[in-house]
Amino acid sequence: MQRPAMARRMNETRERILSVSKELFAKYGYRKTTIRLIINESGISSGSIYNMFKNKDEIFQAIVDETLDRCIDLVNTNFPSETPSFKFAAISAIELNAIITNTIVRDIYFEAYTSNYMFEHLVKRNIKLQNQLFSDEDIARTEKKDQFINTLLMKGTYRSFLVSFYFAHKTDPFECMDALLHQILLFLNCDEREQRRIMEKIHDNRAMWILMGKKLLKQ
Repeated sequence: MQRPAMARRMNETRERILSVSKELFAKYGYRKTTIRLIINESGISSGSIYNMFKNKDEIFQAIVDETLDRCIDLVNTNFPSETPSFKFAAISAIELNAIITNTIVRDIYFEAYTSNYMFEHLVKRNIKLQNQLFSDEDIARTEKKDQFINTLLMKGTYRSFLVSFYFAHKTDPFECMDALLHQILLFLNCDEREQRRIMEKIHDNRAMWILMGKKLLKQ
């Protein structure tokens, strides 16, 4: 059993690794950021880093998971009585507004969605989120293979949204976001009335999503 002081030091070390790595991934990109660079910038030994993470992929995966967990906490805190479909759409709205308004968040997400390794992890992580939000009865209505396919296609729309920022042909990101959110609600099998209600509430709270999105970068 870990002593409280030791556990606290390990947690502080982990947070330091993730904080520095997040900055480096955003500045240099995923491929150019090396473990050696993380060691140099964080001042943490290679032994301590490898004691917590097997490789750079695991560090990046932890950052992405941490960002999603922060989204979930923000939505649950501000909308505790809302439906699972609304919460799922709200989490997406926070992420998408952050991608639109903050280039650091955008670059971090771009790296995640253009890496096959991370993209597969994001699909699985998203399925886990659905299982957290929706009841067993709701999940039972969709076969596991169909849930995976639907989630794969859903995250594929995220990937398209992200890469569009780097196209020569520019599109309105807020229009793209609305279209993406509509697709997400279709994947969740929301009826038209519920889709309209959720989208109206998403629009009414746009300032809140932007504010919450800014919190994603807090260390």
